[in-house]
Amino acid sequence: NATGANNFTAGGTGKFNSDQFSVRMDRKWAKHDLFGSYQFADGTEFYPITNPLCSARDVPGFGCDELQRTQHISLNWTWTINSRLINEARIGYSRFGFYRLQEDREADVINRLGIKGLTDAGRTPFNNGAPQIVAAGFVTIGGPTNLPQGRHDNTYHYIENMTLIAGQHTVKFGADIRRFLFNSFFTSFGRGSFNFDGRFTGHPVADLLLGAPFQADRNLGEPFHNAKTFSSGYYVQDDWKITPKLTLNLGLRYEMNLPPTENINKIASFDPTTNTIKVAGDKEAYIVNGVLQLRDRPGIGNRLWETDKNNFSPRIGFAWRPFGGTKTVIRAGIGTFYNLQIVGNGITPLSRNSPFRNRQTSGPFAATVRPLPNVADAFIVNPTIGPPGIYPFFKTAYYNQWSFGIQR
Repeated sequence: NATGANNFTAGGTGKFNSDQFSVRMDRKWAKHDLFGSYQFADGTEFYPITNPLCSARDVPGFGCDELQRTQHISLNWTWTINSRLINEARIGYSRFGFYRLQEDREADVINRLGIKGLTDAGRTPFNNGAPQIVAAGFVTIGGPTNLPQGRHDNTYHYIENMTLIAGQHTVKFGADIRRFLFNSFFTSFGRGSFNFDGRFTGHPVADLLLGAPFQADRNLGEPFHNAKTFSSGYYVQDDWKITPKLTLNLGLRYEMNLPPTENINKIASFDPTTNTIKVAGDKEAYIVNGVLQLRDRPGIGNRLWETDKNNFSPRIGFAWRPFGGTKTVIRAGIGTFYNLQIVGNGITPLSRNSPFRNRQTSGPFAATVRPLPNVADAFIVNPTIGPPGIYPFFKTAYYNQWSFGIQR
């Protein structure tokens, strides 16, 4: 072994299982076409070491399990009303279930070691196991700070398209309606994290053996989050065949994406103008003498930012056959496209936020502090609180895309 080198190498046996099946139905009668399908997928996977997504460690004993189930059902009905008018309706429902769980979730490490201040350990779902231990210059051991976590998403989707052919015009118009429910739990720092850098003894491992961390982190409170959002789009498009050689495509789409809400208003955002935390349901959290308190604040409502109501998306394009035949075609187009409203992982910190959960740090402690801090009592002092926030006039993201091509 090379002196001073971290050259420990570990191996492990992973496991992966997957089951899938699908069912399809087709029916045609008169002027109607009906299509339906159901897809099912179920999978489990175990990562014994080193996985960045679930933070499995480089040493054995701190791997993670991923459990996933996806279901999707869809119906598509096409009605040819007459030779000039066609209606299409689509209905879809998707359910996605996913868990990431630490390997040592059956071991009650926190309580057996007598570590105080981690009141969620062993109480919230799957939240047992070792805390994260970081000794400077050595491989991190213990449970990942982002586990356990899980989610169940439900997406309801309805699309209506109508096509009308009138002379040189083929006009399409319709609507796209989506309802998304995001139900999750995310137990970040639920078993704590303790950092050792050797500032008390001169060596990180010596500090670890003494149980003297220079910094400790935790996140207390219920990890559950049940957000929902509504998105809709409405469009009209005209494919205008001006001449046999030239077709012009004109379109306009309007997007209405409402900011998400939470079932019991469990969503909050730091407000730098008042140095307080806005809480959905007309509440406000603030700190007095180191204690977080709650009071009324009318006017907040159940959404934390204003609805962006000017999401218009123009589209224009053309196809031109300059020589009349089919050998040479010039096509070009430009359009504006809006993203769906953020929900799910993008905003879960607002529900894992004070006053529902308190992301707190004790330390960093100075090398001269006495008595030495210790793992068991690292959270006795009032830790600092660092809440996230979102801009109250947050705009829906969009981009402009153009293309030009010559086909020969």
